[in-house]
Amino acid sequence: MGARPRLTPASARFAVLLAAALAVCAPVRAVAAVPEPTHRPVIAAVVLELPPGDARASAEALVALRAGERLTSRDARRTVQLLYQLGRYANVIVRSAPLPDGRVTVTISCAPRRLVQALRVVNTASRPAISTDAAARVAALQPGDELWPGRAERAAERLRAELERRGWRSARVTVQARGEPGAEVVLTIEQGSPVRVSTLTVEGDDGPVRTAAVAAARVRPGEVLDSGELIEDRRRMREALLREGYLEARVGAASVVVDGELARITVRIEAGPRVAVRFAGNAEATDEELRAAASLDPDQPLDVAALDLTAARLRTWYQLRGHALAEVAASESEAPGRRTITFTIDEGPRYRVSRIAFSGAEHLDATRLRERLLAALALATPGGDAAAADAERAQ
Repeated sequence: MGARPRLTPASARFAVLLAAALAVCAPVRAVAAVPEPTHRPVIAAVVLELPPGDARASAEALVALRAGERLTSRDARRTVQLLYQLGRYANVIVRSAPLPDGRVTVTISCAPRRLVQALRVVNTASRPAISTDAAARVAALQPGDELWPGRAERAAERLRAELERRGWRSARVTVQARGEPGAEVVLTIEQGSPVRVSTLTVEGDDGPVRTAAVAAARVRPGEVLDSGELIEDRRRMREALLREGYLEARVGAASVVVDGELARITVRIEAGPRVAVRFAGNAEATDEELRAAASLDPDQPLDVAALDLTAARLRTWYQLRGHALAEVAASESEAPGRRTITFTIDEGPRYRVSRIAFSGAEHLDATRLRERLLAALALATPGGDAAAADAERAQ
């Protein structure tokens, strides 16, 4: 092997130039301004190193460095950016080597993009905790994807984290990428033993409340500790309590204590009083319709402001159905363990449009204004087509 060329003072001064022209990771990455060196050597030759079978003519046309010209940081940066933006190369590197006569040889190396040719998932367990298709989706690798450095390892880590979430906390996932430039990626799963639930304790309210909450849970003693199911169980418990009338129920996040392959789960619930929602004075609307229109938010406290907002929502619901003078008032009463909320409704008469007139319009005629009104009625009003038809007949 030949001796390395000596670094001359001129080439040392040119080191700043080379640092700016080294590989860019993305075509949009900003390139810092690099001051031109006071000595700019002449280029003796430009060597363009391309992957086998690459289209040389299209690449050479983008090289801004020419033999016989001065080597500048601007031309080096432009060459790197243009070649990388072709999308064919994973990296573009520009190097210069000094010659005895003071000139330099410039070498442009274009590394090929490494693509995923195939993805294979191997699970050593007889009963896999995750299907092959699900593992591939979690890995987020598919044929044609670029396999940049570290991407395969990130896919393996995502898969390991998913197995941990499903209760297989000792699982190991290794990855191999074989082949250039098309690579077969092999993910190998060693599941190990799962963590199982030893106890499920529900703290807080007792009696029927606890019974309803426990019945709604799917993570039971003996089951594999699935963190996703724990989150869903919190939702299921709360929904069960809401169905029982505990509209202010709160279910805390599960506390999990893992000891080896066993886990103790504790959940705290606060049901609050049973809440009954009643409607009085409604003749044209059913209780079910009004209950849906009220849209009581279980995540918000049922305080005075929330009840006033619900009353306003019900009033608007009536007005959109022709009861322009409808009034809704909220009241409440309490007894031990119970709370009753009553919305008293004065529906008033239902109005129909008999005539539409436009006054003061200067830039739009009545026909266009009527078209816009009918379109707005059709969009904003329940049964809007019928309302629009009433308005049309009123012309």
